[in-house]
Amino acid sequence: MKSHNRNLTVLCTIISGVAICGSGATGDKKAPRADAASDTSPPQVAYAGCVRIFNGRDFDGWVADPSTWSITNGAMRGVAGTSRLAYTKTDYGSFRLIFTARMNPVNNDHLGVLFWGDRPTDPSKPKIDNAGWIQFMPPFAGMWDYHPPQHRNLPHETIAKGSNDSTRWCVTEILCNLEKGTMRAAVDGVELARYTHPTPGERQDPEKRIIAGPIGMFRHGGGASEYKDIYVEADPEEDRLITLKTPAAAPQGSRKESAGGSDLRWTKRTLFVGPYENCTTADLNKDGRLDIVYGPYWFAGPDFVPRAYRPNHLSPAYHHNNSDHVMDVDQDGWPDIIAGGWDTNGIYWYKNPGSQAAERSRGWEMHNAWEAHQLSATRGRMEMFVLHDYDGDGVPELHAVCYGREEPLEVFRFSKDAVGQPVLKPFILGVEGGGHGVALGDVNGDGREDVLCEIGWYERPAGDPFANPWKLHRETDLSKMHPSCPFVVKDLNRDGRLDIIFGRAHDYGLYWWEQLAPKSDGTTQWKQHVIDESWSQAHCLALADLDGDGQEELIAGKCIWAHNAGDPGAADPPGVHYYHWDKTALKFTRHTIAAPGEGIALGRQISVVDLNRDGRPDLLLPSKHSFWVLFNEGPK
Repeated sequence: MKSHNRNLTVLCTIISGVAICGSGATGDKKAPRADAASDTSPPQVAYAGCVRIFNGRDFDGWVADPSTWSITNGAMRGVAGTSRLAYTKTDYGSFRLIFTARMNPVNNDHLGVLFWGDRPTDPSKPKIDNAGWIQFMPPFAGMWDYHPPQHRNLPHETIAKGSNDSTRWCVTEILCNLEKGTMRAAVDGVELARYTHPTPGERQDPEKRIIAGPIGMFRHGGGASEYKDIYVEADPEEDRLITLKTPAAAPQGSRKESAGGSDLRWTKRTLFVGPYENCTTADLNKDGRLDIVYGPYWFAGPDFVPRAYRPNHLSPAYHHNNSDHVMDVDQDGWPDIIAGGWDTNGIYWYKNPGSQAAERSRGWEMHNAWEAHQLSATRGRMEMFVLHDYDGDGVPELHAVCYGREEPLEVFRFSKDAVGQPVLKPFILGVEGGGHGVALGDVNGDGREDVLCEIGWYERPAGDPFANPWKLHRETDLSKMHPSCPFVVKDLNRDGRLDIIFGRAHDYGLYWWEQLAPKSDGTTQWKQHVIDESWSQAHCLALADLDGDGQEELIAGKCIWAHNAGDPGAADPPGVHYYHWDKTALKFTRHTIAAPGEGIALGRQISVVDLNRDGRPDLLLPSKHSFWVLFNEGPK
């Protein structure tokens, strides 16, 4: 397992060395005992919402075999013996875990934390191999998979390089969501790794499943692993790492902050001038850095110099391509590109050539066009496509959004043709409602994810989502508004009911619909609220925590020339904004990302991702005007 050098220091708020946690916390009221002079560990800190689950005195709440595990200077220490794991008596599915750890001494081994595996039955020899565990290894951010039939290295997204000095105390935070199958991990205040399990909904198949289980601290090899200051938050509400370093504080009085959140600084860079309105990101060349896909080009990070990978054959005019997505279609280990167009040309996948040119000593082929393969023909007037895993089998489906609301609502499923080549086969989710706009969320609170479209919302049935067409409910008919594509849903007022946020994609206005209590027959009821009616063509919306306060902001911008020059306000200069939600006043406050006159617009697909690995989400904004990357520099 490869490791990397990097010296990092966590920035924390120290509160007299006392563990202070959220509701239900149980911690020592005395300051922890100082370690030996060689111990330079960070002091205990407060982690909001977390409970201290290791008291530093005994193994209350833990299973730890004495042949291996003891307590030294407030840390559980694993060395020698027969047990490779000290694990919690409580099971955890979705959780936030924060702990401090080191190797003392190190002997060609490493630290590790295990989760989502089977509960051991023998503490003296806890089963790890073939028990379904996922392991994260600080501080170098390696990952390992213990699913049968053979444990193996676990591919994951590298956000930043970790350190190979495991003898120094380091603070690790792991944020896991069992339902989504996601993990994020930070060490010493820097996010290092992200992982998404390929079959997040599987709970039975031992080769694919993830389950709620104990959290285990790992002892590996001939050295000694030490863990202390262990905190957990069960079922965290926010997808946010709380130990990340914050930007350097501005001088007193210089930070501009409105009642509706922080104003942010952005470094803006033009990447390309072209007509394409879609983009996405992935590590296409497997160098550990994110690359960008935009129309017929890909941009290799971190310099983002454009390279052509296909001709522009998807659509000759108006709407040159309607979506860019990345997926390993042929499962050869290299991420491929999926793209579609407005016309009936269909949906294509482009085979990533990987390192074939270099392996064949034919370097001149490295810039050849990627092989194009049609996945399916389409109806035409295709507004966009969305990759989404409807059935939880780890393979996403492709949701098609057709401009004509009278057209069927189709979800394409990946399959193989007669000769074994990848193809898409349509499933008619609804006989109408292709329409303009799509969002996904549990509208009626039955625990199943529904589909919202222009003419209403389709209720997901129990069981197999592809057994029969879904039931249409027309209470959320937005056809007169021509909603954003996509629009978004979120429980804004925290009443347990999903609300709808949308713009008029081809007119003025940005709104949210509050979901009220349902009628006695279960029919949903809604109330409209205005967010902003000062600009037009909010064609694409996104939610993301831009300012690091743990709450998502609404991102929206003008889609310049959305219907060429035919929409109201089409001649107005474009701008891009984010809106901070005030949970008390129940209203949005607008902040400017790119002001009218800067020439920056937002087309039909936005990408929000940390491109430069500084812990802050950046923005990729494609439009018919030009393609920009905006680096988030934090609060003003």
